[in-house]
Amino acid sequence: MKRMTAALLLISFMGVFAQNVSDYQYIHVPKKFDDFKTNNAYNLNKILTLKLQDKNYTVLSDDRENWPAEVLANPCSLLNGEVENDSSFLRNKLILKFTDCNDKAVAEIKSTSMYKEYDKGFQDALVTAILKVPVSSPKALDASIPPAGQVSELQKTAPKTDEKTETAIASSKNEEKSVVKTSNQAAASQAEVYSYNGQTLQRINLGNDQFILTSSGSSVPFATFRASTQKDTYRVTLQNGSMTLGYLENGNLVIENQDAAGNLKKEVFVRK
Repeated sequence: MKRMTAALLLISFMGVFAQNVSDYQYIHVPKKFDDFKTNNAYNLNKILTLKLQDKNYTVLSDDRENWPAEVLANPCSLLNGEVENDSSFLRNKLILKFTDCNDKAVAEIKSTSMYKEYDKGFQDALVTAILKVPVSSPKALDASIPPAGQVSELQKTAPKTDEKTETAIASSKNEEKSVVKTSNQAAASQAEVYSYNGQTLQRINLGNDQFILTSSGSSVPFATFRASTQKDTYRVTLQNGSMTLGYLENGNLVIENQDAAGNLKKEVFVRK
């Protein structure tokens, strides 16, 4: 009896999450999440946007006027991204949730950070959660599918589209794809990218004179930079938790670190 109950629960769970996040191309990320409306939301929306773009998703903002026509025509081709605060007394926790046009959960990813500071903790937990999001591999998602018996009737009664109209529609769709592609390329070109020891790292500005360097394959920021009283000089927290000094030099980022012998060395992150 217990096994049958467990099997039914498993089938029920699979039914709820029958769709995958990777089935979608478009994800809406709000300017601020409901649980994070203060402290500039720790810039969680910026981190989520950049990381989703790394996984080939097209991220849409709150400005619906700039949404592609295919999304406006079929709202069910869009997922809504949300980050919920799931913290306990001693741990910063969150839930990364994606819901469809019927407000049904397509995925819920829980994540915990060991950092006690709110900003570092929530940012770290979010980056960890996004690692579990698959790369976009969109499928055709229809707003509604008519019953099988009605298909032939719909085909009979549907008005025929003349050749000029079909050409105009095809041209319009190509223009929309071009605009979306250009928009994504522009966003990518605005992000600062650095290379170090064969690694490619992206700079994500968090506001309040701080930013992080992160790679798409890591759950924790490579380094967190906080402004000091000296211009272009930063207090740096490394991935292992150690503190050091960093600064700008000829457009590149430099971190002072110790080698195995305890001597200071310069680690130069070259801006691409």
